Amino acid sequence: GDWSSDVCSSDLLEYEADKTDKYGRYLAWIFVDDQLLQEKLVQKGYAKVAYLYGDYKYTDTLQQAERKAKTDKIGLWNGK
Repeated sequence: GDWSSDVCSSDLLEYEADKTDKYGRYLAWIFVDDQLLQEKLVQKGYAKVAYLYGDYKYTDTLQQAERKAKTDKIGLWNGK
């Protein structure tokens, strides 16, 4: 099915227990079909990497996905 419809039935939530954002909220990484949802959103140009206040587990992965989306002019990087 459509990957966005699979969000509600995510396979795994991974928490960085010792990591919170600047508001004290715990961070969670969501996996659907063994794929990191946040990465998928960034790859498709539906989201961008922002508000990094520390070193998080998947920062490099997300930044790499964003660079590729920008280069390929996908989603919000399409210039329209």
